[in-house]
Amino acid sequence: MQKIWTISATLAALLFSAALPARAETYALRLGLEAPLYTHVSSSGASTSYTIGDSLQPAVDVLLSYKPLPLVAFEAELREGFASTGSGYKRTGTAIGPGLRISLPVLPVYARASLPVHVEPSPVFVGFRAAGGLEFSLVVVSLYAEVAVDFSLVGGNIATGPTSSNIGPFDLTSVSGGAGLWFKF
Repeated sequence: MQKIWTISATLAALLFSAALPARAETYALRLGLEAPLYTHVSSSGASTSYTIGDSLQPAVDVLLSYKPLPLVAFEAELREGFASTGSGYKRTGTAIGPGLRISLPVLPVYARASLPVHVEPSPVFVGFRAAGGLEFSLVVVSLYAEVAVDFSLVGGNIATGPTSSNIGPFDLTSVSGGAGLWFKF
């Protein structure tokens, strides 16, 4: 019984230690394109929702990260929504914020959480972003595919007039999909 436990523990330690150097980057730069797949807006008691079929709102996503440990990375994200299609829809705008990524050394999956600040177009608000994705490593660069869920937490007025209200938790919610290149140094 003790021999089986010893062999199992040795194999597990070898697998874990062999996988660590494969993901030993310290700094990374991620460049990608993303778009909201579904968006829900609640304002002054009225709510609306739309999908990517109603309006395509692409955004460029730039993410810098520092990974001091094999499992944890600290990140800074800049997202710029530069266009929208369909009448009555506006681009998603600019968001900047810090984040944290957890990635397993053996599997090509990761989970991220961040607190983006949406700075323009108005209204300014702070949100919470939870994301998960897959990473496909190539020789020089990695490819990634990610799904993210964004929730508003607190912010300024959604509209002007007698029925305007401040943005609260979950008033603005969107589900996005994205993909791009991941450079690790």
